[in-house]
Amino acid sequence: LRVGNLSAEVDEEMLYKLFSRTGAVETVRVVRDTRTWASEFHGYVNFRTFQEAQKALKTFKHAKLGGRHIDLSWSNRAKGVDGAV
Repeated sequence: LRVGNLSAEVDEEMLYKLFSRTGAVETVRVVRDTRTWASEFHGYVNFRTFQEAQKALKTFKHAKLGGRHIDLSWSNRAKGVDGAV
């Protein structure tokens, strides 16, 4: 899942804690500027199964994290990224 509208304070641990409530989270990543390491205000959460991701999307569609309403959408990993084939 792509998680958008993140506040600057949201990190991987916060995303993991939230999303692991609905299923087995495999990877979590907050996208950061490669030079400054500042958040680019979105990230990705990958689940073990499609059903777990679907449950998370439904459960957290209108959730707040770090004082902001997060924006969730489907995302597909590119080949070779985080083990995608």
